[in-house]
Amino acid sequence: GGDGRLVLGSAGREPDPPSRVPFFYDAHFRYFETSDQDFEHPSPIQGDWTIDGIELPREVLEQLYYRNAMRIFDLPAPPSR
Repeated sequence: GGDGRLVLGSAGREPDPPSRVPFFYDAHFRYFETSDQDFEHPSPIQGDWTIDGIELPREVLEQLYYRNAMRIFDLPAPPSR
C-alpha cells in the first residue's frame, strides 16, 4: 500500500515480513508454470486450502511477465527482429 507496508496478495492485519517474499514468488511460479498439485496457497488470508498449478503456455507467460513489466516500468519495446 501507499503506507510503505509490504503487501503480498491480500492485505492482512500485519504487514508481510520481507522473509515471506521468496515463498510468495515461488508459489506463483509453481502456480503459473508447473502442473504441480496440492500446494499451499501464497495468500493464506484468502482461505485455508491448497491449489494446483495451471502450466500456462510460453506465449501466455511472456505476456504475463515480460509485457506487464514493460508496461509497469514504462520500458521501450525492443527492436523488431
